[in-house]
Formats: sequence, C-alpha cells, structure tokens
Amino acid sequence: MIVAKINNYELSSLEYEAELSKVMEKSKIDKPTSKSKKQALENLINGYLLLEKARADNIEISTDEIQSALLDLMMKSHSEKDFHKSIERQGLTIQDVRNSIRDNLATKKYITLHCAPKEDISIEKLREFYENNKENFVTKEMVKASHILIKDHGEEAYHKIIELRDKIKSTGNFSESAQYCSECPSRCVSGDLGFLTRGKMIKEFDEVAFNLDVNEISKPVKTKFGYHIILVTEKRKSQYVEFEKIESVLRERLTQIETELKLIDHLKDLKAKANIVIFRENI
Repeated sequence: MIVAKINNYELSSLEYEAELSKVMEKSKIDKPTSKSKKQALENLINGYLLLEKARADNIEISTDEIQSALLDLMMKSHSEKDFHKSIERQGLTIQDVRNSIRDNLATKKYITLHCAPKEDISIEKLREFYENNKENFVTKEMVKASHILIKDHGEEAYHKIIELRDKIKSTGNFSESAQYCSECPSRCVSGDLGFLTRGKMIKEFDEVAFNLDVNEISKPVKTKFGYHIILVTEKRKSQYVEFEKIESVLRERLTQIETELKLIDHLKDLKAKANIVIFRENI
C-alpha cells in the first residue's frame, strides 16, 4: 500500500509504520496521534527529498565509512547475534542495513555541504550571544554532602539515630559512624553523596542540607526513607559560567542552529519544486 508519492518515489505503508513507531517512541506515547502521524510523514518526505539531491550530487560514501557506522550500530546491541536477530525480526537483511547507512551518511554530507555555515562563527558573535543570554549560563547552587541513614520510622530507629548523633563530635566521628552504622549503600564511601543541587534529594533533606554551614553536622532529619544525619563539607554558590569555559560548546551550538535554520529554508524550496501526493486514506 502506498502512503505518498514523492516525485517518482512511492512511499510504502511499511516505511511509514516504521517511522511512526520511532516518532511514538521518541515522544513516549503508546498510541499514534494526528501530530505523530504528521511528524512521521514529514520526516520521510524531508528525508527522501534530501537523499534525492544527495544522489544527484553524486555524493560518495566509502566502504570504510559504512563499515564503521555498522559497527557502531552493532555495539548498541548486546551481541552481534542479537543484532542480526533484531534486523531479521524487522524483515531486513544486512545489505538493507548497509544501504540505509549509506543513504543516511550521504544525506548528512549533503546537509553539511549545502546548509552548514561556510565560515567559522566569529569570536565577536559568540561573545554577543553569550552576553545577550548570560542568564542561561549560570551554575546552580550546590552542596557536597554526606549522610548517615537509619531506615524505618519506629521508636527503635529514632532512639538509634539520637544515640548516634550524640556520639558524633567531629567530621572524623561522622565518617566512621557512616561507614559502620549507616543503612544506605553510601556507607561504602563514608556516606558521601557528592555534590547536590536543589531538588536532587527529597525536600526535607534539601532544606536542611542547604542551610548547614561547611563542616556542620545536622540534628536527625526525618524523611520517607527513615532518619538521616547530614554533614556538609563544601558549598558552591550559583555563578555565571565564564565565556572561555563554554566558548567551544557555544560555537558548536550556534553552528548547529544556523545549519538547522538554513536546512528549514532549503527544504521549503525543495518541497515547492517537488511533486508530492499524499494518500491520506492509507494513513
């Protein structure tokens, strides 16, 4: 059954269903919606139009490039045997996979040739973007915390945590008690939880941890997990990330944005010149 005709190419319902499944998985939905159906069809039309132009440009993909991409794909499976079983379930052969890889690589090369910026983004433009969006480049307030956990909320657990807290007179006492008395797996590292941002831990834990001074040990804190004693060993304030530390990331992101914007215009032009017929009764 044909879902659409793009110039001389007939898009099958099998291709459409496969792409729709990918869109649904990415969107984390169980049933297709009008939006997911539209997205799947658009992805396939865009993909074919770009591939058609890549073929017209005679973009070549080497055997080594295909083999490298194939190995990367295999690595995502538990084993080579599982990989082959997976493609067989989809009704594909290894040659079908190679052909698909070749087409994908050719399309990517075409996009790079025709849509990527021809010159590197200037340092002035990067700085301007950084200054105009500085509020987005802020590190979160963090604390480095350790804890001792006694599970349960009963009277025995309460008395145990009180007794432990009374015995802890220093950070050294804390580390030893965490190692031998805590009922959390973190006891293997003396209760160390690493650096935490607000919201990473449960609310009751957060409120205490972020109000402690460095090397201050809390009174027992009750959460749904049980009773905790918390130690904060370091605090980091929220601050702007220095331009120099994110310059390369900014350059990569802005290059990607410029490529995407140019690609959108390029696809509009390709669609305007293409003969596209959609058989909606088959979708």
